Amino acid sequence: MEKEISRIKNLQRIRLILNCLQFFPPCRFFRDLVDDKKQGLVDDILDKVAKESGLYDKFRNRDLSSLKPIGNRVWMFWYTGLDSAPPIVRKCVSIVSKLPEVDLVVIDKTNLEEYFVFEGNIKQYFENGNISIQTFSDILRCQLLSRKGGFWLDATLFVTRQDFILTHRNLTFFTIHHLTNDMLLKKKWNEYFTEGRWSIYGIGAGAGNPLLSFVYEMYVEYFRLYQKDFDYFQTDYTIFYAYTNFEWVRIIIDSVAPSVSCSYFLGKNMMKPFDQKKWDQVISENEFQKLQWKIDGKVANKKNFYDHFIEL
Repeated sequence: MEKEISRIKNLQRIRLILNCLQFFPPCRFFRDLVDDKKQGLVDDILDKVAKESGLYDKFRNRDLSSLKPIGNRVWMFWYTGLDSAPPIVRKCVSIVSKLPEVDLVVIDKTNLEEYFVFEGNIKQYFENGNISIQTFSDILRCQLLSRKGGFWLDATLFVTRQDFILTHRNLTFFTIHHLTNDMLLKKKWNEYFTEGRWSIYGIGAGAGNPLLSFVYEMYVEYFRLYQKDFDYFQTDYTIFYAYTNFEWVRIIIDSVAPSVSCSYFLGKNMMKPFDQKKWDQVISENEFQKLQWKIDGKVANKKNFYDHFIEL
């Protein structure tokens, strides 16, 4: 079974090479072939997990009439704790903490097991490094949202709307939905299969939401069969599997209105000279900006977007 994971990871390595040459038409052609091959292997693994565990039959039909509202709780996570977190992380958390009506819980390694219940082989594989911190973060958010409800916001997510909680707390499901349908952009980001319809770095659900329950239970069953995660985007692939196979998942996801036109602008341009007009445009058009934490310092003693963000 581990050979299946190795094949997926090898295809991913090939794809990363092709990404660097994406503007050459032959490379785009071969990249699409690699994508299709990888998607097929991923579907086979997920289908095996879902059907052998009984999760496919368990979740195939779900009644959506009794979904609960998301509420005011926001979950954020930085494993080593905020005291040692980069400035961008501390600022993002600080901004969320000041949102009206927010009930913020920041999880780190010291309080993790107050909120998260380790099941199956997850603790063993996380501690020995077979489950990456990124994949564990996905597992954590899926269990928290499915059992306790609320919003999950990545610790590098800049929330630009003060009324975020007030606007969205009565929804039963929320995710950052990208306005654009630019397929080339999505392929560039190696997440084209989502078509911008969901973003796991900003997602919310009421307690008991079946989509988050399915994804979490798929992780538990997956790690009963396999010892390693197969891809950085494993959660997205699992949601896509559910979206493809279950009509009720399509209803939940397709009901979410777009909330961003470009969520990565500031993350990609933090060190560029600050432009007030561009900043105002980005903030007005997007509820969120996904930032990168590996940034510090000034460039040529000129104020840049990073400086402006930290000074907010």
